[in-house]
Amino acid sequence: MTYYKNTEYYFELLPTDELGELVSGLTINYNIFKSSDNSLTTSGTMVEVGISGVYQLTYTFTLSGQYRIEYLPTTSDYPKTGETILVEETSDLSTIENLVRKTLGLTQSNYRLINPVYDGNKNLVSATIKIYNSASDCDNDVSPIASYQVYATFNNIGLMQSYKVTEI
Repeated sequence: MTYYKNTEYYFELLPTDELGELVSGLTINYNIFKSSDNSLTTSGTMVEVGISGVYQLTYTFTLSGQYRIEYLPTTSDYPKTGETILVEETSDLSTIENLVRKTLGLTQSNYRLINPVYDGNKNLVSATIKIYNSASDCDNDVSPIASYQVYATFNNIGLMQSYKVTEI
């Protein structure tokens, strides 16, 4: 599983007895360390969910990096355990969604070409492209996702020499 900074996570521990049954009523402390310098980030006591034998801690990592979580039952009947996790910079799904929308737009889905400029040979030398989330937005020229400037150059016999599209 990938963990991302600035996202709340629930970490669970399910201690079992010799018969494999969940054990209720324990006190389980925890420590969270940043692995790079072994600094203690936080510590506390896990909360049992009802009387289920499932113990939880809730934590939000504010920095990316590798962390170590130690689970520390207060009774010697259950060993200290732990896990190492990696926290990445972002989980901003809207960024991914926006990139997909831009890709769809540039493949001419809900796409509008405006402000065309032609040279003396009637070659399109510049224009603006706008892409939209919906056909309705495109028809009404409202709420564009992105706009791009198109540039083209042609040689003296009308053949295209270069073509460039840049986001504006």
